[in-house]
Amino acid sequence: GGLGPIVADAPIDPDDLCRAFAEQAEALTAAGADLLWIETLGSLAELRAAVAGVRQVSPLPLVATFSFDHEGRTRNGLTPSAAMRGAVDCGVVAAGANCGHSLEMTEQALRQMQRAAPQMPLVSKANAGLPQRCGERWHYPVSPDEFAAHGQRLRAMGVRLIGGCCGTTAAHLRALHRESDPM
Repeated sequence: GGLGPIVADAPIDPDDLCRAFAEQAEALTAAGADLLWIETLGSLAELRAAVAGVRQVSPLPLVATFSFDHEGRTRNGLTPSAAMRGAVDCGVVAAGANCGHSLEMTEQALRQMQRAAPQMPLVSKANAGLPQRCGERWHYPVSPDEFAAHGQRLRAMGVRLIGGCCGTTAAHLRALHRESDPM
């Protein structure tokens, strides 16, 4: 996982958000992290608060990922292109998408982000689909093979770091790795 914003119904004070990210970044830096990953962002205000908080306590490289919904925007209405321009302005070393509505939406968002800043390394941590209720349990519908095919499409686009978010299992990651092995 990465550093994520605090999601609440009421507006979040940017200073509180900045402090929360600083606290997390300080602990992770002290524990020996190599980089910090700020994820599931919905707005540039969240990104700016996160970066400000991290920079108070850590020089580590930052990666930022945004979550895009079924309309191709974040929960706060930010487009992938605007998200990428904000990430560039904030000085992160890589940016992309995580969580999100579907594999196709993640791919579409990443293409738009790539067009907005071709020089920025792209990253992706998609869900294994949206959770569906099956009796008393929740199920994510994307199979490991479907997730691996998604990974192949991302690699063909030039995405540099590929992982999984909600619903991905060890089987999804093994399939992703198996498809990327050049045997």
